[in-house]
Amino acid sequence: MRGNRRKRWLGDAGRRKKWFGALDNLKLFTHLGIMMSVPIVFCVWLGNLIDKKLGTAPWFLFIFILIGIAASFLNLYKIALQEKKRNEGMKR
Repeated sequence: MRGNRRKRWLGDAGRRKKWFGALDNLKLFTHLGIMMSVPIVFCVWLGNLIDKKLGTAPWFLFIFILIGIAASFLNLYKIALQEKKRNEGMKR
């Protein structure tokens, strides 16, 4: 019985294509989430560290938050360009 199910699954190219397409989307969303959150979290940590060392309360925190947000959007832009190129290559 198991062998028949496996043969059906391997033989059904449409289902397999949908499944791998869903996994590709999941990979992309995970990549986007990580690439947007890591720079912001790192810059918040670095801004707090510098503020504590220099005693300049929130100034470096605000500056590094803005740098982290800019870096996150730059990463988002780069990933979008890569995906656009990849999708154009698949259409040809």
